[in-house]
Amino acid sequence: QHTDFIFAVVGEELGFFEIDAPDEVAEGQPFSLELRFGWDSQLESRINYANLALPWVGELPGVIELDAPASAPNASFVELNLNSRDRIRAERLNAPMQGKDRTFNVLRVRKRYLAARAGKIEIPTSTLEFGQIDQGGGFFNVRPTREKETYYKRFPGFTIDVLKLPEDGRPVSFGGAVGRIQAMATADRRDVTVGDSIKVTVEWTGEANLEFFDAPDPSTLDAFKAFRLYGTNDKKSYERRTVVYDLAPISPDVKEIPPIPLDVYDPAKKAYVKIETQPLAIQVRPLKNAVSLGVEDGKPG
Repeated sequence: QHTDFIFAVVGEELGFFEIDAPDEVAEGQPFSLELRFGWDSQLESRINYANLALPWVGELPGVIELDAPASAPNASFVELNLNSRDRIRAERLNAPMQGKDRTFNVLRVRKRYLAARAGKIEIPTSTLEFGQIDQGGGFFNVRPTREKETYYKRFPGFTIDVLKLPEDGRPVSFGGAVGRIQAMATADRRDVTVGDSIKVTVEWTGEANLEFFDAPDPSTLDAFKAFRLYGTNDKKSYERRTVVYDLAPISPDVKEIPPIPLDVYDPAKKAYVKIETQPLAIQVRPLKNAVSLGVEDGKPG
């Protein structure tokens, strides 16, 4: 984690600024930047102006910006200036931060990205400007109109290394999943007749690029030769990937829905791993006057 305090500027001891970020990520891995910043709590009644100077916002090459993590339902927010021309929404943290000699009232901004290619992500110096202005309008005015007394708190620039995914050990079926993933499967019915539709829902969750990998296709797997795949319904979000597979057993000999595997690159292990759902036991009744469905020359239709 990157954290630092700098006291080179006069009045900087009155401010608080830290950024949590990873030192390295893998290509295709999502990551977050959490900015926490504020000022001496004793100044709170005097602060009516704040500007975040973040020259890297919207300018980082090799990344895709994602939706930020959801805040608590009862979270409180304020808007302040961004780069002296835009506005940014910041969450008020209820618990003050305790520094060496001061207590700080703190705001938080969280940004979330996906590392699209290997290389280095350069985050230049970030600066919080805060203070009091004789203003003509509302709190945290975008453009101060008269004299102002402001202070500055900086966080130094830093680099995030983006590691290329290794070729060694990469499965042929790898579809781009990167991160730490858990899988769970459920079925809408367990007692069916040959040819009946079973909706199998697979949910993948975890700290991963859930919106971006290719979902497994059971029809390409030997374990699903006794099933027909009628279609899929794929729903994506940053916190959950849900795919509903419309499967139908074509033989009364089927006793379970096999595990559905997903090949994942785990950055923590620096290795490819296979994540599988649990098998689901089912009972398949034969059709009247028939023993199988859609089987020709011993192969599923």
